[in-house]
Formats: sequence, C-alpha cells, structure tokens
Amino acid sequence: MKLLIRCIAFLATIACVLAIYNNDFYQDDNWTKAQWLGQDLITLTVAVPLLLFSLKRGIGQHRIKWWMLNTGLLLYFAYTYSFFVFSSKLSFLYFFQIGIFGFSIVGFIRSCLLLSHEKVRFSFPRTNIKLAIVSYFFTIASMLAFLWIKDIVSHLNSSIHQSNTFDGAPPLITYGLDLGLIIPLMIATGLMLYWKERWGYILTGIVLTKTSTLGFAMMAMNVSMHLQHINPDYLIILIWTLIGVLGTLLTIFYLENLRFHVDP
Repeated sequence: MKLLIRCIAFLATIACVLAIYNNDFYQDDNWTKAQWLGQDLITLTVAVPLLLFSLKRGIGQHRIKWWMLNTGLLLYFAYTYSFFVFSSKLSFLYFFQIGIFGFSIVGFIRSCLLLSHEKVRFSFPRTNIKLAIVSYFFTIASMLAFLWIKDIVSHLNSSIHQSNTFDGAPPLITYGLDLGLIIPLMIATGLMLYWKERWGYILTGIVLTKTSTLGFAMMAMNVSMHLQHINPDYLIILIWTLIGVLGTLLTIFYLENLRFHVDP
C-alpha cells in the first residue's frame, strides 16, 4: 500500500505541475481546460499533501482515523481521474492519468478490505454532529439527483435542450458516476451511520473526506473559469464552496469525536 500510494502522489504531482505550467498540454476546448486547471491546483496543493501525510500518520502507524482519511482521498483520486481518462481528449498527460486512475482504484479497494478486517468497535457520542452529517449526505445526494435527473429528462423530452457543458451535450460520465455510485454511497452511508452499523462509521470518514475535497476542487474549477473570462455559474461557485467548507468542518468534528476500541 505504501508504494502504491506514493506512486499515485508522484504521478499526480508530475501531471499537475506540467498542466499548471502549460495548460495547453490538454487538448480540450478552453471551457474544459479552465476547469482542469482548477482541478489540478486543488489536487496538487490539497489532495497530494494530505494523501502523503495521512499515509505517514495512518497506514504507517495503523491509526484508524488517518486510515479513513487516506481511503477517502483514494476515492477522490479514482473519481477525479475517471474524468481525465474517459472524458478528456487524448494528450501526453494520459500516460500519467491512466496510472493514477488504476492505482487509486486498486488502492481504494485494498484499503477498504484492510479496514474491514480490523477488529475495531466504533461509537460516536455526539448525536448532534451525527445528525448534521446524515443531513449533509442526504442534502447533497438529493441536490445532485435532482439536477442530473432533471437534465436527463429534459434531454429526452427536447432535442434542443442543452446541458451546462461546452457543447451542450449530456455529461454521461457525470450522470453515471453520481447517480450510479456516489449518490447511493452517500445515502447508504448516512443510513448506516444513523443505525450505528460498523461500516457506517468507516464509510462516513471516507465519504466526508472525498466530498469535502471534491467540493473545493469544484469551487476552484469555477473560479478558474472566472479568472479566464469564461462565465461560470456564480451560484455554483457559492454552493461548492459551502459544500467544501461544511464538509471539512464535519470531517474534523467527526474524526475528533469518533471513538473506537481495538479488540485483541
């Protein structure tokens, strides 16, 4: 696991530095390249350092809370780089992106398996924070489900409907990942946490980390569009900023208050 995670950090650092130094490495349109730039900035300055730091504090020393954080970051890398691998136009950066994507999926699965085999009993005494986390998950899941289902139905009912993409085409990879994976995962995690199930405690740390990190990435993507005089939806900037800030606070409160006992 250590080598795998260090490979992800190494490849992501090279890919992000190259793309930030010269955004024209991407072969996409200017609208898309502006978003990739914001994504790369957050990946380089937030996700990579946290991935390495949590590796040192968590996997290296078997500290469960840091391990959850590390696993959530692996989910962030798997989700983020699926867009580069399947949605972005082919470029030189693909050699790095496909490696990050593959390693992060393997690492995420491996990390979840290791967590599942730990003989740990969890508890969370702060009911108010627990309810806030469950509400946070359900609010984001409902918001995303409404947006994407509304967009899909609009495309099916009208041939002239355009999505909020450069060419107005439906973002199928976003529909698939969010409706097929992220939204069900958030709902299931919220329910399992509320019911005090073991996997609910584990997944909450993972999903909170992924969601808050992605919230800042989405904010940076829209700010990057603004700075390059590509008009973004300013309400979306505000929403993703709030998601990132609130998710970060909930992650900190959750990990600070989570209690666990390691069985012999």
